[in-house]
Amino acid sequence: MQITILGLCLGLLLLAIPVGVISYLRLRLLRELLTAFVRMTACLCLTGLFLKYVMQMGSSWLNLLWIVLLALLASWSVIRKARLKTGRFLLPVTAGVMLSTVMVGFYLLFVVLGVGQPFDPRYWIPVFGLLIGHMIRANSDALSTYYMGLKHHRQLYLYLTGNGATHREAVDYFMKRALEKNMKPALTEMAYMTVSVCPVILWAMILAGADLLTAIESQLLLVIGAFAASTVSLLITLSVGRRYLFDDYERLRKESFE
Repeated sequence: MQITILGLCLGLLLLAIPVGVISYLRLRLLRELLTAFVRMTACLCLTGLFLKYVMQMGSSWLNLLWIVLLALLASWSVIRKARLKTGRFLLPVTAGVMLSTVMVGFYLLFVVLGVGQPFDPRYWIPVFGLLIGHMIRANSDALSTYYMGLKHHRQLYLYLTGNGATHREAVDYFMKRALEKNMKPALTEMAYMTVSVCPVILWAMILAGADLLTAIESQLLLVIGAFAASTVSLLITLSVGRRYLFDDYERLRKESFE
């Protein structure tokens, strides 16, 4: 299947529907719509050009650089959405994203999918990209719940530690709430697949010519892989971030929240 220039232009005409509704009802969304569309188009074009260059070069180092850049962008998005301090939390979040993506991604490629050439950019860039993209929403909500919980309920932490609770016992409540926030998007996607959540991978593979069974298996495995990667990423982030949040005496650092 190949989309022609005429087909692309006809497809873009569908934007006339929301633009017409916004204009008719005088909603204050036209500028936001146009800005979002321009940013989306620019990002897709730049990403496409870079990926084309990466795939033509066939360099493992260039592929790795792309994954690192993608992880850094995702980490920055997570920190921004969680409303945390970039300088203090960039390293923990990036470590969580990178390590979990590598662990789960290569497990899927080597062990589960049995790809003969897992370092081929046709395989590992899409798989790694899907795993990293899933973490943004899940981890931003989870980290916001964890760190903002400690910030606004600092007295609870101090009360627990002051009454003999260990550090792990004191943060256990906040950890559980963060994990619940982290897992809810994936659980919703699993439970309501094709009803309220569109199986994008399934439809994309069918459009690309893959057989139905392969498309179903790929959707299933990648959703489970993304679920596992986001959970591992959160645990690594909280583990690495502990040194930035607590001092040597397991007291909360005030500068972490200022």
